[in-house]
Amino acid sequence: MVTKISKNAFRNLLDECDLSSKLTQSGNFIVSLEADNDFGHNVDIMFFINEETGRLDSLGVADSDFNISNDELAHAYVICNEWNRNYITQAYVADNSFWVSYSIIIDEPVSESFIKENFIRISTSVFWQFFCSLVK
Repeated sequence: MVTKISKNAFRNLLDECDLSSKLTQSGNFIVSLEADNDFGHNVDIMFFINEETGRLDSLGVADSDFNISNDELAHAYVICNEWNRNYITQAYVADNSFWVSYSIIIDEPVSESFIKENFIRISTSVFWQFFCSLVK
């Protein structure tokens, strides 16, 4: 059981989930999901770990070539609002791009399995599901 997770321990959990990650200069992690037939753009997921507070945040964004034109912004907000009514992750528009975010706070002891299933796997699978839904 863990009450606060270190960045090293979190990276080990990413490895256990078979997710290759890059460490940024600021000490956070980026996991890149590669384009496929369902969604033709890479999606980068950034993981932020606050070792002091136990807060875990993730943000997902598609490659810069998947932008929203100014004419499509109003519809993009509708898409995000519909998504936010139905899913635990939050979708929004910033800088003419779709973003998805998810956060949890570990304020009591949890298993490493809890972090893998309820944070890492939700972030990766539901974020990917969001981006795939945009092209259906």
